[in-house]
This record gives sequence, C-alpha cells and structure tokens, in this order.
Amino acid sequence: MTTTTLYKIVQSELYKLGHDHEIVDKEGNLVFFDNEFQVMSKIMSYDTDIETIVDRLFNHMKLNNTIHDQHFKKTFFFRFINREINRQTIESFMLELTATFLQSQDYINRVYTDMEKYILGYSETNEDSKQDSNDLKNSTSKNNSNNISETTSKGNTTTDNRQARSDLPQSNINLDVNNTVMRSANENDISRNKQNNSQTNTDEQTSSNETENKDQSESHSSGESNSISKTYQLDQLFKTNNVLERIMNEFDKKCFMQF
Repeated sequence: MTTTTLYKIVQSELYKLGHDHEIVDKEGNLVFFDNEFQVMSKIMSYDTDIETIVDRLFNHMKLNNTIHDQHFKKTFFFRFINREINRQTIESFMLELTATFLQSQDYINRVYTDMEKYILGYSETNEDSKQDSNDLKNSTSKNNSNNISETTSKGNTTTDNRQARSDLPQSNINLDVNNTVMRSANENDISRNKQNNSQTNTDEQTSSNETENKDQSESHSSGESNSISKTYQLDQLFKTNNVLERIMNEFDKKCFMQF
C-alpha cells in the first residue's frame, strides 16, 4: 500500500487513546469476538472519539450549523473510510482537505440550509411601509383703520323788507332802500333780518383688528405585510437527489487516490 487510508488513520488515533485491546484485554482474556473491544464497532457508532478525530482531519473547520456539520463529516468519513489518500503524509492530506472544504464551505452551507426552499419553490415577500407627516400652519392677519372727517360751514344772511306808501306827492318820502330811516309817510313798514352762521363738525373713527390662526397636525402610519408561497414539484426533488454526491466527488478528486 503506497499511502494510508482513513480507517488506518482513525485506528492509529484510537490506539493512542488506549483502545488497542481488540484481541486480548489487559487481564489476558480473549476478546476477539467481543464487539465492545473492536475498533470497527467503535467506528460504526461514530461516537465522540471518532467525531473528534474527524474534526482534527478537517483542521477543526466547521459548517454554520452544528447538526449539518456533524452530518456532512459523518457522511464524508463513511464515504471514504477505505480510500487511500493522495498525499504521502497525513499533514499534507489535511492541508488539501482543508483547502477543498474552504472552497466549498459556502455552497455546502446553502445546500443544507436552503435545499428545502429550492425543492418547494419557496418565495417570501416582506413589505414594510412607514409614513410620517407633520403639518404646521400659522397665519396672522392685522387690519388698522383711522377715519377722520371734518365739516366746517359759515354763512351770513341779511334780509331787508321795506314798504312805504304815501298818498300825497308833496310828502317827503325816502326811496333809498339802503337808508333805513323814513322821515314821513302815510304808511311805512320796515322789517330787517340778519343772521350769521358758523358751524364746524369733526368726526374721527379709529379701529384696529388683529387675528392669528395656528393649526398644527401630526400623523404617523406604518404597515407590514408578509406573504409566503410554496410550490410542490416532484421533478425538483429528483434534481436534488445527487447534490451531496457531487460535493463528495469533488473531495474524491482532490484528496484521494484515483484508480
């Protein structure tokens, strides 16, 4: 055998841990036919010791989910347990295994996490809306008015009425209307009315009007909607049948001997 296998590597590590009594135990009893002492029985159980050894081969690199990580490494181990590594030393094999795992780590995580979504045609829509409004209205109106009115009236009125009557021509009659003295007449009626009028009226009106209106409104609205749809198609399930096998084939080509 040019190189070793995973089985030999794990067997050697178990011997280091003290599980080296496959034929005769410490008391000298024959235990060859007792499965409790057989390495293969311990390997098939994939207990804590085996899991720790496989983790060490992967340089303690892990997938995001612990359950997915355990399933993948367990599948890898049983898939290649009897295959010869393509490196002369275990350390070189670990480097190649770690590099291959890192290259496919994100893809493997998606296969385990999102495979159900791809099979069911899963789609999810989430809408979140938020609206805030703050309206402030401020109006001020001011009106001032000052009205002044003044009326002045002045007047003089003079009325003279004179009536003189004389029967005899030789009588001395004053016919000057501007002369209010009549010396002789049979009949003499004189009336005079004189009036002086002066009037001043002042009217002043002052008004002031001021109005202020203030209107403020505030509103908040938010909404969220979530919709999920699934489509069950059998052919999509068939397409994912060998997804994990394709990943293992990549590890096979890069880490193990090809015949």
